[in-house]
Amino acid sequence: MSLDRHDKMVARVDAWARRVITLGGAVIIFSVVGLVGFILYETYPLFASPVIEKTGEWALASRISPAKGLEIGSDEYRETSYRLDDKGNLDFISLESGAKLATFSNPLLHDRVVSSHRMTRRNFVTFGAEGGRAGTAEIKYLANYAGKKRVVDPSVKYGPVFLLDKDGGGISKIAGYADDDGNVTVAGFSRKSGLFAASYRLSGDEAPSADFNPKAVKLEAPGEIVTSLAISSQDAAVFAGTESGFVFIFSKSGDVYALREKIKASDVSVTALAFLIGGEQLIVGDADGKISEWFDVRHVRLKNNGSQTAYAGGLPVKPGEEIELPDTGYSDKKAGLDKAFTLASGGKKLLKIRSFESHKERVEIIAASPRDLGFATAGGDGTVAYHYSTSGRTYKVWKPGQKADLLVFSPKADGLLSMGNDGMLYNYSLDAKHPEITVGTLFSKVWYVGYPGSQYVWQSSGGTDDFEPKFSLMPLIFGTLKGTLYAMLFSVPLAILGAVYLSQIAPSSLRNAIKPMIELMAAIPSVVVGFLAGLWLSPIISNHTMSFLMMLVSVPVGWLFFVLVWWAIPRKKRPDTSGAGELFFLTPIVLASVAAGYFAAPGVESLLFHGDLKQWMYSTLGIVYDPRNSVVVGLALGFAVVPIIFTISEDALSAVPPSLTTAAYALAASRWQTAIFVALPAASPGIFAAVMLGLGRAVGETMIVLMATGNTPIMDLSIFNGMRTMSAAIAVEMPEAPVGGSLYRVLFLVGLLLFVFTFLINTVAELITMRLKKKFSRL
Repeated sequence: MSLDRHDKMVARVDAWARRVITLGGAVIIFSVVGLVGFILYETYPLFASPVIEKTGEWALASRISPAKGLEIGSDEYRETSYRLDDKGNLDFISLESGAKLATFSNPLLHDRVVSSHRMTRRNFVTFGAEGGRAGTAEIKYLANYAGKKRVVDPSVKYGPVFLLDKDGGGISKIAGYADDDGNVTVAGFSRKSGLFAASYRLSGDEAPSADFNPKAVKLEAPGEIVTSLAISSQDAAVFAGTESGFVFIFSKSGDVYALREKIKASDVSVTALAFLIGGEQLIVGDADGKISEWFDVRHVRLKNNGSQTAYAGGLPVKPGEEIELPDTGYSDKKAGLDKAFTLASGGKKLLKIRSFESHKERVEIIAASPRDLGFATAGGDGTVAYHYSTSGRTYKVWKPGQKADLLVFSPKADGLLSMGNDGMLYNYSLDAKHPEITVGTLFSKVWYVGYPGSQYVWQSSGGTDDFEPKFSLMPLIFGTLKGTLYAMLFSVPLAILGAVYLSQIAPSSLRNAIKPMIELMAAIPSVVVGFLAGLWLSPIISNHTMSFLMMLVSVPVGWLFFVLVWWAIPRKKRPDTSGAGELFFLTPIVLASVAAGYFAAPGVESLLFHGDLKQWMYSTLGIVYDPRNSVVVGLALGFAVVPIIFTISEDALSAVPPSLTTAAYALAASRWQTAIFVALPAASPGIFAAVMLGLGRAVGETMIVLMATGNTPIMDLSIFNGMRTMSAAIAVEMPEAPVGGSLYRVLFLVGLLLFVFTFLINTVAELITMRLKKKFSRL
């Protein structure tokens, strides 16, 4: 083969090698960019605003009757709508064509209807009439698939019509609630006689009797004019808003109602009340157009029995005085409290939680969503607004063609219906997107139902349909950093000191035997490490907690005692510990220290902690011991990180130029002095890179933290509590996350944060490593 031909072949091979390498690099770059792009694509809709669009409008006066409408609603497919008028008739129309479908009349009703109320989650309507009577009607739909097209057939089941006000006063305000067992509660107000409530049970499919007359109980609100009513689905308690701005709360016990609480909700008239899904969050609207959210918060009353001023909740309390505070842990001693205080009493109290964007005039209607914590309001200024409870945001305000007299969500919360004062019916589609997700709900404290204050909470699912998802990422970020911290505290000193010993002090025979063994540790699957940590290590530490803590003290104390004794022995009389002898000479000292800590633990526990360390921690410090805690995670995750840090650190230390160490020895430096003051600084770029790689591994680890912790998303620095990391949350939650749902997209956001964390760690590591290399390159 000629030289020219050989050169051409080499050039051809080089060209193809260049193309293949370039292609490989491009594929990697595009893969990373594509992965990040896909994560961003799935995450971006989290922050999109809800979309509300009008899909139709019909003039009901010309299609059915000009009677005044009191209540409206639709079927779940948004194909059929109904209207209750002031004559008690229920008219059904098509939302596709506007054509009248059917009309139903109540055979037991003979008075004009003056008020009505519709339940949030059912088409169950309660109405009040002139003459003091009240009644109910439940609208049902049956989908018929006999033809090629689905046809929704409406029907009405009327309940009894009964006398609520025996004095015959017109029921100007009314509210009703029916549970799944047929128990009905009706509350109504007449200006003639006041506020009444009645409870009864619906009797299956039997036709209601004309002489049905349940006992009506008068609710005492003397001198008050009730302007709005609501009934909680939690306990059938009656909430009455008044013209003077108060809200009266009447609790039910059997057939008896008692005033539980009276609160000042507004400086002007309370014009509208409504409960959100679940019956706990009360939305209050007033005559100034202000909208606020309230719910029960557990309170405690604390009394200062001391002789000096003491502080509770950051507030001063003089001797003998009492203070009422939200129960942030006072009742079960989980919150720090001065010993001068005693628990005087406790109970629930309705508290204002947040406010929303106001209307310019009075709030006339509050319509709650039947599927989530969204709600819509209509004001006297003709505007309609869509709000969401968890985020505390008002997402959209618009003005229909006519001022809305009636407003209601569709059963699937994918639409809204409003009816104007001239009988115009407006149909809107609603794409709520993810209204509970904002930057604030993800990274700031939120006050959730059942909590004594604003907190960081991660709880993505619950046992009921009305559960309020809690998507704060702070517990996950905190758990990730906490697990990483304890893992690095365990692994970094162990790995670096081990690398220093093997590379600078240990004989080559020992180094050649130990280094491959440590490197093989990296090949152990993390699921095996997590399995052993959760099912083997965790019970051992739980059963011998005091012994473990004593060993943490006895080993360094024993080693220090040995060093002091060693220094006290004259140099000529010290045994020879050259080579591997030093390591084997220290082994019995360590074992003896471990044994001393183990056998001393029961006595120390009995002497200092009354024989039970865990009980003492709970009763004295309020610390609950979780068997799968940060100690277990630190040891298990540190075990997985040690091989990475050790291997790279040892290679960096072994690569230190011999001229540096030889020069140190020539200046009479000992091996340890040479290792610490010469080799370690020279190898610092590599050691720092090793630590940062170990940090990245700890941040992204999944199976170990998933199996070795209790997976509790709490924010607590205690080493005896567990945590939930971001990677563990993805592994646990993703199988249960509906595609396209809020949880699904939040988990993609968590993945994006993990990617950002890893990218920042690697970038910082590279920058610092380059600076260190530049600094020590002159040596």
